[in-house]
Amino acid sequence: VNASEAMLNAQLVQHIVGFSEDYQNLNLTLSSRQASLAYGETDIILTHVAPTEGRIIRKKVGELSVRAYRNATLEFPTTGWIATAHGVDEAVEPSEIFAEFGDVPQFTLHSLDMTVEVMRTSACAALLPARYAERFAHLDVIDHLPEQKLPVWACYHYTRKTDQIIKDGLDWIEQSFHTLQ
Repeated sequence: VNASEAMLNAQLVQHIVGFSEDYQNLNLTLSSRQASLAYGETDIILTHVAPTEGRIIRKKVGELSVRAYRNATLEFPTTGWIATAHGVDEAVEPSEIFAEFGDVPQFTLHSLDMTVEVMRTSACAALLPARYAERFAHLDVIDHLPEQKLPVWACYHYTRKTDQIIKDGLDWIEQSFHTLQ
């Protein structure tokens, strides 16, 4: 299964318990690296934007809740924002959300862990998956900025539409999103 780091960390890895018991015939590989369905590099791709071209079957499997967060332990006000390349900022318009912090991000980082670590010592805000951010006591929701609900689409090649591996994988993915909502 290929997905953004945000989907992997906030949803799928949170539901890994019991996977081996429930799906004994499946070996699971989770990756955030880009892969092609057409070339058989992956079985399922999760995305926030449903594909409209190619020989791809798509199915909406859930939503990812995204909120703006800041470091609640700092005594000075939030003054900037962090753009992240973990699959969330590409799906929403951060300039609308962070207009009060400036049009240009102070930092651009490439992982959720790095973003949270920079937030620990800076006055910057960031968009984070809510389920992921809940793990960190020093992060606080910026209440006046709206929650975003991003659709999650599972995509697979049409030649695999009767494949039991795809059916089982989709079943687990859907359970992951619905169990954790």
